[in-house]
Amino acid sequence: MKIIFFIFFLLLSIKSIAQNNNNNNNSWISFYDETNNLIGYKDLQGKVMIPPKFFMTSPGSFNTIMAVTEINDKTIENYYLLKDGTLLGKDSLYISDMTLDCECEGLIRFRDRKTDLVGMFNKWGKVTIPAEYNDMTRFQNGVAIGLKKATRKCWEGNNIDSGCEHWSWIGGKEILINNNNEVLVDNFPRNKNIDFYSLLVSDKPLNDSTRINFLGVNGKYYSFIDNEKLFETFLKNEIINDLSLDNLIKHSYKDIIYSKKNTGWLSAPKENFLKKNAKIILERLSEIKKESADFFISIDDFIPMPQEMYPSFDYAYDNCKDWNISQYPIYDLVITPNARKNKFPNQDHLNFIKINNEIKFISCTIRGSELR
Repeated sequence: MKIIFFIFFLLLSIKSIAQNNNNNNNSWISFYDETNNLIGYKDLQGKVMIPPKFFMTSPGSFNTIMAVTEINDKTIENYYLLKDGTLLGKDSLYISDMTLDCECEGLIRFRDRKTDLVGMFNKWGKVTIPAEYNDMTRFQNGVAIGLKKATRKCWEGNNIDSGCEHWSWIGGKEILINNNNEVLVDNFPRNKNIDFYSLLVSDKPLNDSTRINFLGVNGKYYSFIDNEKLFETFLKNEIINDLSLDNLIKHSYKDIIYSKKNTGWLSAPKENFLKKNAKIILERLSEIKKESADFFISIDDFIPMPQEMYPSFDYAYDNCKDWNISQYPIYDLVITPNARKNKFPNQDHLNFIKINNEIKFISCTIRGSELR
């Protein structure tokens, strides 16, 4: 079982080797040596800085601190590594979804194995957030959410200490902190739709229907855009109120992604694509105006696209190679036309993306219609 577990870890590490454009000039990039099945690091000029020696590492580039696993004489060593060779945090790796944590905004999570609590090292390897949380999010825009006084619950109903494959935290309290571990909001329910990069601090709640206000411990209000509310407002005011070709072009990304049978995902300049396909797309959008409208909205962190388009979205990935869903949410508008209510799952998908605080139509899948 352990062998299978670590092989799966290795596959995840290999998947994260590719370089992205978010690296700073001093970043080191991982590379995989197929002769010994180990991972090393090179600088951006291709010079080997660390020969292949790691069984697995953090995803993303090596900026200042990295979580690694090394196998020596059939023994496994887990630790954090600085660029000067300093080792720290032995056997304190933070692991989530079978992946090691990585540096984000100069901080990386660790788990104290004695207390089973989480804290953070800074880029110099110093404990800047003490291990006092059951769990924590990564920092985004200088803030993070910490969970305290929660307990693990096994989904299968087993005792958590007797072996549990799937579990989750229950109870406890979530708080908003800054990177000095100062509490900003004492009760901050996690909301995946929050744009942490939209933070505004004010003496009074902001009167904006697209924002959520939280009363801070200092008496000030911390306000964030709710990405779902933002899209609902955009959809109603900017799209549904003007269902026209010109308006759709205005609110579209420069290239529209679509799929064709037996061809896969394609893209075309928005003007060309919409002039050919606007009629069917506008018909689907008009369904929302009906009283019997059957649609819903979800927020995702992935959108299928032609392979050659992915590099143009490198900016939307953080150093951990995760899509920054807070700043660049992808909205999936799922519509079931009335005529198809009894033919689920024949649903139409219209996708939008928020870029530079603007929402743009970017992709669509229309069932029963061949887009051109």
